[in-house]
Amino acid sequence: MAKKRDGFLDEFRVSLTAPFQMWENGVIYTERCSAVLDIGEGYLRFKLGKTPCTIWGSGLEILSYQDNRLLARGEVERIDFG
Repeated sequence: MAKKRDGFLDEFRVSLTAPFQMWENGVIYTERCSAVLDIGEGYLRFKLGKTPCTIWGSGLEILSYQDNRLLARGEVERIDFG
């Protein structure tokens, strides 16, 4: 049986290991974006550290990008790494 942990610590561990977070309202957030490579009709391509990531969907837009923090929004259909 798994040992019960403090909820805050679990959330903290996830934030350290997850490359980005997504919410039901279509918001995407990461603190590991080293570069925005391209944005076009139906996709957003950026680097998570050294790994390229492409998010495919509709209505994708960058809301903010500063100091490796990327905040974007849109309807996500698929995510590719590499």
